[in-house]
Amino acid sequence: EEAIRTTLGGAIARYQTEDPLGEYVLVIEGRSPESIVEEAQANWNAMSLADHMQHYLDQGLSEKDAMKAVAKDRGVSKRDIYNEWKR
Repeated sequence: EEAIRTTLGGAIARYQTEDPLGEYVLVIEGRSPESIVEEAQANWNAMSLADHMQHYLDQGLSEKDAMKAVAKDRGVSKRDIYNEWKR
């Protein structure tokens, strides 16, 4: 039994020069939770505040709850969203 820790590219390179024998189990690490949150925030921040608010209003949220959700998505305070929205 042998355990190897490598990248997918490393495994491909290895088995181009060696014949694979027996059974294999691959464990592939996914994205980190932090990177998922960062990507989601970037996507929300790319959207205008009006579009972001409308997204939640269309789902039936009250204006107050929509502002709360938008603030959470963007990683800012509810006050910041309120001040920008009420301009």
